[in-house]
Amino acid sequence: DITEQEHMNEQLEQEKERYRIILEQSQDIIFDVDTEKAQYTCSPNFYTKFGREGTPLFAPDGRPRNDQVVHPDDLPALAEMRRRVRSGERTVFGVMRIPTVQGRYIWCRVQTTRISKNDAPLRIVGKIVDIDEEVRRRAELERLSQRDSLTDLYNKTAFRERVMQNLPTTVLNGKTHALLFLDLDNFKALNDSLGHIVGDNALAEAADALKRIFRNADAVGRFGGDEFCVFAIGITRNAITARAESVLQALSMHFEHDGKAVDITASIGIYVFDGSETSYEEALQKADNAQYRAKQLGKNRYVFHDDPLTADELTAAQQ
Repeated sequence: DITEQEHMNEQLEQEKERYRIILEQSQDIIFDVDTEKAQYTCSPNFYTKFGREGTPLFAPDGRPRNDQVVHPDDLPALAEMRRRVRSGERTVFGVMRIPTVQGRYIWCRVQTTRISKNDAPLRIVGKIVDIDEEVRRRAELERLSQRDSLTDLYNKTAFRERVMQNLPTTVLNGKTHALLFLDLDNFKALNDSLGHIVGDNALAEAADALKRIFRNADAVGRFGGDEFCVFAIGITRNAITARAESVLQALSMHFEHDGKAVDITASIGIYVFDGSETSYEEALQKADNAQYRAKQLGKNRYVFHDDPLTADELTAAQQ
């Protein structure tokens, strides 16, 4: 009867109001996709979170669109979610970055649930959860676990992993990889004479210089004390020679404190990969041996592992 119909309508309106309030109070963003009509709607808090209306998921011709939906690097993750939905999976999860109106990206966990009828996808409902702080905090903790606390260079373990990712080496068009092992000449005298604060400043300046000289694609690490190591990727022998000369110039430093002065230089050993290396440790040992030769030859210089012995070295070896 009419009274019962009015009661049902009232209940329906109450349910709609309750649902609206839940959406407004929730930090999660709820969305609804009608795949047959190529329509997409989402809760108002999308605008609150991203400063803009939800990006249409469909182009005018009804085909899915990608631009402005997620970070370009996350398009494969978005495509994989769509593939899994099309294949019939009921609930699908994905992690991707969604842009704000200012162009900043927020890491989000996206969940979709497929509502099907006769195996034909009619609707997809889901939610977007902001996990940006969690992802960035985890990334920062991972970064700190890989970094030297004083210089922010790779620590010894992380540096080894970085090199191992690029082995074995293939020489192509004269380009290969190179390992530079170096330490600072007179660093102990600097610490003893001017103090550890000045010593730490010298290490920080050396690290900054190495970061400037080598590309982002290269790995620069501190092995402890005044020892540093650089892994140069895809470089010629002439180019690595030029880089080594730049390092010598940059690490020729003068420090004064309380009327005392100490000059710092660097000794560098270089190993150029030729593809015959059996391990990272072998390459590192050869670079270290070359660095020892640089020290023995008078410091403030670089020596390649395969450089022939000098006359003085041959004489010493015969004695």
